[in-house]
Amino acid sequence: MGCIKKPLLAAALGVLVGLMPMAPGMQERPAYGYSEADLKRLIEAGDCVECDLHAANLSNLNLSGVNLERANLTGANLSGTKLIGTRLDGANLGGANLHGASLEEAFLVNAKVSGANLAGANLRRTNLQDADLSSANLSGANLSGAYMSNTKLTGANLHNANLSGNDLSSTFLSGANVYGTDFRNTSGLTDEQIAEYKKRGAKLN
Repeated sequence: MGCIKKPLLAAALGVLVGLMPMAPGMQERPAYGYSEADLKRLIEAGDCVECDLHAANLSNLNLSGVNLERANLTGANLSGTKLIGTRLDGANLGGANLHGASLEEAFLVNAKVSGANLAGANLRRTNLQDADLSSANLSGANLSGAYMSNTKLTGANLHNANLSGNDLSSTFLSGANVYGTDFRNTSGLTDEQIAEYKKRGAKLN
């Protein structure tokens, strides 16, 4: 994959510096939880399969095209992060902050994203096959053209989200907030769903 570009290296090194003791002789280190070795691997190699990065601060970085398959990113801060084309298959992003993140054409096959904050995120043409986004906040997110086979959106907040043009025939939407959700030009919704979602303020043809 090759090394990550220098701006990311500098920013990530700043994260590492923040983990250093506050004063000479201080024995305690902040409770961050993730693996420093894995973070260094991400910085230097741009490849972090099965890495432990839970609760790491990776906000506003460019991680586009990085391989993070099966990585532990639970509770991580990825707000504003570029993850365009990134491999996140099987990754655990439960409770992560992805507010405003760019996940266009990323791969989240069988990823666990339940309870994550994806408000305003760009998921255009993202592969969400078998992904679990139950109870996730997708308010204002763009999911147009996403592949959503067996995608779980149970209890998700889809307020003003864009799902236009998607095949939703095998997408789980029970209990989701669909007020203002754009379902125009979608396929796979039942007549009952269409009638219900119209009553609940969704946009449909």
